[in-house]
Amino acid sequence: MASSKSTGAHILVFPYPAQGHMIPLLDLTHQLSRHHAGITITVLITPKNLHILNPLLTKNRAIKTLILPFPDHPLIPTGIENVKDLPANSFVAMMCAFHKLYDPIIQWFKSHPSPPVAIISDFFLGWTYHLACELGIPRIVFSPSGALALAVIDSLWRRLPKTDDPDLLISFPEIPNSPNYPCRHISPVYRSYIEGDPSWGIVINTFAELESSYLDYMIKKGYYDRVWAVGPGGSSLASYYRDLFSWIDTCPDNSVVVLRNEQMEGLAAGLECSGVRFLWCVKEPTSGYVGGEYGVIPHGFEDRMAGRGRVIKGWAPHADQYANATLLVDQLKVAIRVCEGYGTVPDSVELGRLVFDSMSESRTERVRAIELRKASTNVVKKGGSSFKDLDRMVRDLSGLSLN
Repeated sequence: MASSKSTGAHILVFPYPAQGHMIPLLDLTHQLSRHHAGITITVLITPKNLHILNPLLTKNRAIKTLILPFPDHPLIPTGIENVKDLPANSFVAMMCAFHKLYDPIIQWFKSHPSPPVAIISDFFLGWTYHLACELGIPRIVFSPSGALALAVIDSLWRRLPKTDDPDLLISFPEIPNSPNYPCRHISPVYRSYIEGDPSWGIVINTFAELESSYLDYMIKKGYYDRVWAVGPGGSSLASYYRDLFSWIDTCPDNSVVVLRNEQMEGLAAGLECSGVRFLWCVKEPTSGYVGGEYGVIPHGFEDRMAGRGRVIKGWAPHADQYANATLLVDQLKVAIRVCEGYGTVPDSVELGRLVFDSMSESRTERVRAIELRKASTNVVKKGGSSFKDLDRMVRDLSGLSLN
């Protein structure tokens, strides 16, 4: 065994180019670098995604970049390098395009004076397992999704139901609490997921106090040799939202509702009726969507709600939301289900009433949510479960060397 020439382990970080994947992985990158100054980290990025990484590079000069040209693909227009600028069904094309970076990465690795001893790559980049094998280094999977969602994905990969019936109930009896979902609730992203070969470890953007049973399940199943739960992530990129946090600071404690959805008219009317302060996260329309289906706020709504609510236009998570609802509503009981289904529009009066009632200080879900929020803050502090897992991950990485 020949040790790396650097004073500490050199890690290659490879994000998948979608906001919901890049942001938590870049936060993990920051935490790893801050947690252990001896670790060298190189982030693989394409030119048009570099602006997402720049705030992190400004804060941490020790993080380096490997900038590779975005590969050509017949289904991806020239100049597009991020999933946010493509239709929802284009994620497979993006994965195929990124696979073309295999040889350039090999060439970079062989020419580097102190090459990486491990790769941390997004779970959509399963081919990097084979890349890591060729290079003689371990691959670590990064999952931006929680442990429950990941357990569902792994189960689907092992026994994907053959059905065209959107109402067919798919059960997962082997997963704790035996969740089940109508087929229409299972994202095409999940159903098209292709598992890579078993990897050296997996790091998940969750924490033990939130999903202990599902983390234990993954460890018991032995899908990965090592499991680290290091969430919740995102704090290192808080500068993006400085203005937003300043507005929240002007509001009474625990008085702001955060919403994400696409049924604009019903949600807007319900929020207006509720009388509560709110943040509404709305996905902006992209070149892949036609006819204003996404991101259209009712005319005059923002002016009428000025001072009481804020609309955030940009990225909003979506693929994991049914699994998240199962966890938050049915199991942890920190949320209320209003309606569900892609085409469902909530009744504005009923929505307004539910939103207003949910802000009652005596409401069980609100009390539990505040307790969970405190737990999520404590886990990343010294002695917390996520802090300990991050420390364990750093020790494991620091012990690696090149074959």
